[in-house]
Amino acid sequence: MLLVGLQVLPSYDMDWLQQPGVQHNGPFLPCCAVSGLVSFILVLLLWRPQTQVFVDRICIHQQDPALKAEGIFNMGGILKHSSSILVMFDRSWAERLWCVYELAAFIKSHEDDPQAQVLVRPTALAPGSCIALLTVATFSMVVAALPAENKLIVWGLIVLTVIVVTFWASLAMRGFFRDLKQVESALKHFRMDKCSCWCCENGHVHPKSGEPIQLCDRELLQRCICVWFGSVETFEDSVSNTASAALVDQLGSNAFTYSWMLMLCCPFCWSNMDRIVANILVEDYKTVLELSLLTLVGWLCCAPVFIRCALVASRRWSDRQPSFCREFLATCACAFSPLPAACVYGVFQVSLNQGIPYYGVVIYFFLAHAVTYMVWNRCLNRKVGNGPAELGRGHVAASAAMEFEVPPEAPLPPEPPHETNVSL
Repeated sequence: MLLVGLQVLPSYDMDWLQQPGVQHNGPFLPCCAVSGLVSFILVLLLWRPQTQVFVDRICIHQQDPALKAEGIFNMGGILKHSSSILVMFDRSWAERLWCVYELAAFIKSHEDDPQAQVLVRPTALAPGSCIALLTVATFSMVVAALPAENKLIVWGLIVLTVIVVTFWASLAMRGFFRDLKQVESALKHFRMDKCSCWCCENGHVHPKSGEPIQLCDRELLQRCICVWFGSVETFEDSVSNTASAALVDQLGSNAFTYSWMLMLCCPFCWSNMDRIVANILVEDYKTVLELSLLTLVGWLCCAPVFIRCALVASRRWSDRQPSFCREFLATCACAFSPLPAACVYGVFQVSLNQGIPYYGVVIYFFLAHAVTYMVWNRCLNRKVGNGPAELGRGHVAASAAMEFEVPPEAPLPPEPPHETNVSL
């Protein structure tokens, strides 16, 4: 943006943009939009977070049976000293014993720790976010490059793109919430013997090397569960209650966060920066102020509310309909659910701009933020599931200072080759 303002890089030709019939003589390059997208991709690929992460698949030895057993027996201590747990969720999550066990053990080991967090993220969120970001970026640059005389083309392109994107997104979101209901039902009736385990699925024979697997993960986990939870039945009850509530509540309320929505809509700001700089160069500061405030309102207020409306509608109408027509209509209803909110914002903007010239956009800026805050917290921020309130914010419990004694009736795990301490 600074290089465009210093005219090192080309900017908009404002005569071409504002006056119908005037030919464009200079080069055009959406420098702010392109540089913003390139910078975002570079940061995404090259930035290395400083948070220390324990990944069981990598940190627990998978080849040496003794080291693997020792790692499994010490999972309680590792989970207890972890400040948060990240659950990568898909539709098969509730069927995998390792995944369910780690979440239940983390919650049990942090029952009195309000700072501990359960973070649940759908695996489909990563590719979906990348596709959505690139779509918004391409759409914003194409629309920004069209001159003002082609208003019919601009609005036609906007309407067509919004319909296609929102319909596809609503269809995907309805499927996601449908899978979530199935997972919730599976966790409510959770039974350990129905969960899958990698070694058992392969007949305790390594699929690549063909060598027999000496230690069964299911047997090792069952011994640890009996030590830490007291019995398999207590573990199953814990999964059905606390683990289920934490998972469903996170996916229903917090999987699609406000910061995630702002990230998706960043290209909208980048494309408008080119227009803002172009108006600065021609000293049209009134337009600069109006465009800057409207850009912030669209990014901070309108877009998150529209996305949230679509999410709420997709959650409520997620059940599969008996016929194709009803299924199509349900998806369309979810796709067009942000329309009332868009009309409200549009009426506010037009009324204030016409009724109070120049100052109307300033009033609209503050009014839009107030309305967004009220609507977001009172109408759209309702939790999913019946979990306790503290789980809705990602907080879970711990008995951080407790050492669980082994019940006399619980089978002890076999003694590993090196001395280990199993504690929670």
